[in-house]
Amino acid sequence: MAGLSHAPAEPLSVVELAAVAAAVGRAEALTSAEIRIAVRTRPLRAPPLMPVVWAALVALLGPWLLVLVPALSSRTFSPLDLLSLQALIFVGLSVVLMLPPLARRVVPKAAYRAAAREAALDQFLAHGIAQTDGRTGILIYIAVEERLVEVVADSGVHEALGHAAWSEICAAVASQAGQGHLAAGLIAAAERAGELLAGHLPREAGDADTLSNHVILM
Repeated sequence: MAGLSHAPAEPLSVVELAAVAAAVGRAEALTSAEIRIAVRTRPLRAPPLMPVVWAALVALLGPWLLVLVPALSSRTFSPLDLLSLQALIFVGLSVVLMLPPLARRVVPKAAYRAAAREAALDQFLAHGIAQTDGRTGILIYIAVEERLVEVVADSGVHEALGHAAWSEICAAVASQAGQGHLAAGLIAAAERAGELLAGHLPREAGDADTLSNHVILM
């Protein structure tokens, strides 16, 4: 998993998509592995209850902080006053934090990383990458809105390369895409994946390209 410094400025054009697919083809010419790239431009699904959790936390603590306000510290609040204030804070803040621009800001980065991993695994299975001969499929998944990169590799690839290789592939994406050049980042990732895979899973006579090289768009 890796992060981009900022989201790419523009979506991929038809020409860029073709260039990325060609890069995947060149990379696969070096290895028996199958490489797929998936790009998600739609936001990931954030945990829906996170705004409510934050609202509840503020509602629980907020009234007790009134004692720190000089003008109110000498006033006596009844239990009903405190409960009413807590309810008001909870309802009002829940509504505000559920607005899309704010809802995304109150979700921890770790939750988005988990969502990206889950989404990448879904695509890995949905597109048959887990069904290659020798279990040598690999998916490079980019969540553009959240600026996250995830690599999912089948057992044959993972045993040959390990986690360090995924960091290199993620870094190849991030170095370019983090500057707004998403297509260049994807091409760099495909090329780096091909180089790494060629050393451990070289192309052999009779190897067939069983999966599409086109970018999976969501």
